[in-house]
Amino acid sequence: MWGVFNDSPQAANVVVIPTKPQVEADIEDDAGSGNPWELPLDEYIIAARESNDAALEQYRYGDQFHTPLWEFARLCRAHPQLEKKPDYEAMKIVGDVLEELLPGKPDVWECFFGLEDGEVLRADFQNSWAAVRRIPYQDALSNAIRLAKERPLRPPFDRGPIYQQFVSIAGWLQEQMQEDPILLPCEKFATILRCGHRTVSIMRRFMVKDGLLEVVGEHNFKKHEATTFRFVRSFDYTWRPELKDRREEPTK
Repeated sequence: MWGVFNDSPQAANVVVIPTKPQVEADIEDDAGSGNPWELPLDEYIIAARESNDAALEQYRYGDQFHTPLWEFARLCRAHPQLEKKPDYEAMKIVGDVLEELLPGKPDVWECFFGLEDGEVLRADFQNSWAAVRRIPYQDALSNAIRLAKERPLRPPFDRGPIYQQFVSIAGWLQEQMQEDPILLPCEKFATILRCGHRTVSIMRRFMVKDGLLEVVGEHNFKKHEATTFRFVRSFDYTWRPELKDRREEPTK
């Protein structure tokens, strides 16, 4: 029998949950030969809560700062029953699971997390859900494609919808890769953008011409090295992304 380990005043009201806990480091092992996101949703939510508890300990000692349910929301976004839901629907689904785990409790969010004010926790969950940029267990390109759909970038010139989609994916891919160069292979992006290889090549040249992209490494057939790029514009992705030249930003 496992419960929430917390030294807050609310911890005394936390009931024991008859589910095996799984901290983040053990999620994949506990999933056995399957994938972590194939765990039943209730078990996965327990795992996410345990990981969130560990993350809160790190925040407490100054490793980094996030709101109380950031890690929980980030991990929940990886489960197939939740990943495509808007924030408010995901909150409702998680809440229903908590009701099943903690029947009869006045506020299952407070009881489950051992933290104050369920309304604040639910608001934090929804806000964190919308802010997640990298969904666990997905590669950088998959996350970039998702973000390009959720928060498309606005190029400086209107060259059509395929160009905007390509710019958005490239920008978010660079955001995932930080300072590392990115790959924009014609074959893969022809499938993603549903166009021909030549169109992808033309769109890459447009991005270079428009000052959005720079070539970092040229294609080398003998060494089997693909062309590498760097997306050189930064953007405010919180609302309507405006592209700015990364190279002109002051060093922090």
